[in-house]
Amino acid sequence: MRAALQQVVTASRLGASHKGGVVWDTQGSGKSITMTCFAARVMQAAAMDLARQLFGVFSLAQDL
Repeated sequence: MRAALQQVVTASRLGASHKGGVVWDTQGSGKSITMTCFAARVMQAAAMDLARQLFGVFSLAQDL
């Protein structure tokens, strides 16, 4: 989880040349809950400027 969080932080920086990544797994493996929990971790990361970069994307997950 730490490596994925670092990848998102790196990819979100202005001028970044790559994307954050893709989660690929089998049906019924819990991807939805995993991504919801991951979104909550990203929201809590001090390195993220959510007001400018991600607030609109993650605002619906704020009640986690």
